[in-house]
Amino acid sequence: MKRIILLAAVAAPLLWMSCNNAPTVTPEVIPPGMAVADLTAQGFAVKINIPDSTKGVAQIAETPGGVQVRVGNNFDILLNVAVGEDADLKARKALITATDAGVSTFSTENDSILIWETKFGEEHVASHFCVIRKVGTDAYLIHDNSDNPDNQFKKEAIEKMIESARSLRAKPVEAPKS
Repeated sequence: MKRIILLAAVAAPLLWMSCNNAPTVTPEVIPPGMAVADLTAQGFAVKINIPDSTKGVAQIAETPGGVQVRVGNNFDILLNVAVGEDADLKARKALITATDAGVSTFSTENDSILIWETKFGEEHVASHFCVIRKVGTDAYLIHDNSDNPDNQFKKEAIEKMIESARSLRAKPVEAPKS
């Protein structure tokens, strides 16, 4: 009889713990002035923080260069999987230095981020960035959309886009409904 009581005393907490073993979901913390963009419809199982609707309407579109996310006039990024030479920021820096029409000055450069300004003449300066962000086993390249000649971003706009790029994260896989 003592063994049965002992066995029940040991088994009861284990059974109770296994029944309450539901995964805990940590709520996302979205900074003020930001909203979440889910890029699943564009073929990427990721989410990213972008400026909220007070800065403009979010426009998310697939492009030959990946996914373009544009909000208002001061936020325009391109995102794609970083493979091969796209994942090599040192090679990208050499290409930028060789092909930019203006004089490029790099303020930050390492294996995961490049930040630079390109100066045209005495007064016109455009800021740019490239970020490599690893999410799970994939690496993503996020950069300002410098393909659009209307995008001449100031340093403050680039800082907001970099903040957004750093927020890139996996979209949790939803459990099938039973």
